[in-house]
Amino acid sequence: MKYETPDGIADFHAAGRHTHITELLRNRATLAEARELARHTDVRQTMKHTHINIHDQAKALSGLPLPKVPEEATEGSWQRNGRLFRSICVK
Repeated sequence: MKYETPDGIADFHAAGRHTHITELLRNRATLAEARELARHTDVRQTMKHTHINIHDQAKALSGLPLPKVPEEATEGSWQRNGRLFRSICVK
């Protein structure tokens, strides 16, 4: 992608847009916030400028809490009987 205008002037607005939006999202900005800061009217345009990779996805998942398994449910019991596990965990 060229970041130069027909007059030969570097277009830093376009050059930094992908990095700027991606870094906003990597630093926990919401997609709506990134859309506003990029001055896009449609979030789909903002999404086109994001470059989230597998490392970003892993980082996002690492922040989720681990599921809580009740003490009554042993590893073998919930693996053998999914209904037992669901009946204990889903109330």
